[in-house]
Amino acid sequence: MPDSIDKLKISDIDQLISLTINAKCEHRLISNLKKFKEILLNTANQKNRPLKADELQQLCSDKITQLYMILFFLAKNTALEHLRLKHKPFKDEVVLISQVWHEIKETLTNKLLLSREINSYFKERGGRNGEEFKTFVALSKTIQIDDLMSEKFATNDREGPTCSLFINEKYMLKDNAIAPSNIGITKTPLSCKEEYALSDRKLCYHAYLYDPFRFGGGGEPEFGTAYRYINECKTRKNIESIFTVKYSEPELTVLLKNGSFTKIAAGNITDYLEQKKHEGEIDEKLYNEIKSDYPHLFYPILNIDIAEHIYHQIKELINKGVAKTKLNGKPLLIVLAEIHNSKNSFLLQIMVLLIAKEIGIRHVLLETINLYHKKYGWDAPVEATNRLIQFSLTDLAIHVKDLESKLHYNNIETPYPYHDLPEGMISEEIREASWIIDANALNDNAILILGAGHLNGILNSKLKDTFVVLPINCTCDKRYSDALSITNSNFIDLENNLTPLTLDEIINIAQKIHKKIEGTD
Repeated sequence: MPDSIDKLKISDIDQLISLTINAKCEHRLISNLKKFKEILLNTANQKNRPLKADELQQLCSDKITQLYMILFFLAKNTALEHLRLKHKPFKDEVVLISQVWHEIKETLTNKLLLSREINSYFKERGGRNGEEFKTFVALSKTIQIDDLMSEKFATNDREGPTCSLFINEKYMLKDNAIAPSNIGITKTPLSCKEEYALSDRKLCYHAYLYDPFRFGGGGEPEFGTAYRYINECKTRKNIESIFTVKYSEPELTVLLKNGSFTKIAAGNITDYLEQKKHEGEIDEKLYNEIKSDYPHLFYPILNIDIAEHIYHQIKELINKGVAKTKLNGKPLLIVLAEIHNSKNSFLLQIMVLLIAKEIGIRHVLLETINLYHKKYGWDAPVEATNRLIQFSLTDLAIHVKDLESKLHYNNIETPYPYHDLPEGMISEEIREASWIIDANALNDNAILILGAGHLNGILNSKLKDTFVVLPINCTCDKRYSDALSITNSNFIDLENNLTPLTLDEIINIAQKIHKKIEGTD
């Protein structure tokens, strides 16, 4: 695999030195950085080599140096993420942070304060609004970015090529002599698809240096894998190949023969592929490869008969759960496993909420981690979560408990980003243990909504001693559920495409069915 993009390189020390000089740091600190770089260059013989763990630890032993290392890393990656999201092309080889400073200032500030080191250092120096902190953040305007990589695709073969997509609309093979026009590795005769390990910038994570959460995986499989569909259509004129990411809401990255690329959002993929097939730009083989990997995009639009069937299916499950509570006297806990921001998951959740209101359930416990990620500058999907909260509170008068507002650990309660907890203890298990505390404290009928990767942890917890636990798998994706080993947890099969529908339209569908079946609003 290529050098990691979540580690500082030897060449980055030059900019660290510049930062410390601009900040008028002690001469001793600046001198030590210069000597450190000289030693590394003499021993490493390659300035682009990432720093090793012991080298980073040596640098971090000076706490002031560590602050500037974090500033450099986050300023650079925040700027790159801004450019990627805005699809802003830069033709120059170098981008200055000052060029995007006003757009990223607030996000960068939030991300810096996620760091325990920065948070604690400036807390007694005026905090976020103190002049010292403002001056510190503003120093990042002097940083320049000379590796304009937006996305990076590497073959699983360690000796194979790496395909990189750049902000300046170029793509190329790294560490390989093959020219872009001949991009690719040996193809099998049965498929036009290659599988790649995908490496992307982790905007709040730095190996060995900056990891404020330590629960990035979510207990779910690592989905850092991409498909590359090689376009072998004999009548093609423009499209070289297409990339997607497995197990995600796909966004096609279409690589063109002239070296540029364009993005196709999930809601436009089927129309785009149909059009390109009609134009003779792609063939039936490539079309079917993508259709096979992302079948839900090609499902028919949801109709009312199927929605009613799903509603009856959910109601039957809940009625069985209620019957069990009457037998053993325990309250009912309905656990909904979702794919965050999935419209299919959202439809099932709205139906559950409507049915739950009928039987007197007035509590929702909700994993809200993406809301906090969004607040602190991550590109987190939050639209469905926000609408679910609004609908629960306003339309149904159901109370929503924010499970991330305070995380419990021993006798400590701390809000995100959990700085009051021992750093090494922050994990998925700790978060789940905190949710269990909140659920047990409620000791009443409730709905628990969480990411699908947490389902098994919750089902195997002591909650089953307190509640009748009813899991409902709302992912609507069997392959994803199989990968997580949760398919047997009352999987609801919904082979319909809800992408064209708005969240409000989905709510209206669920409410009409509810009114028709229950005879109530």
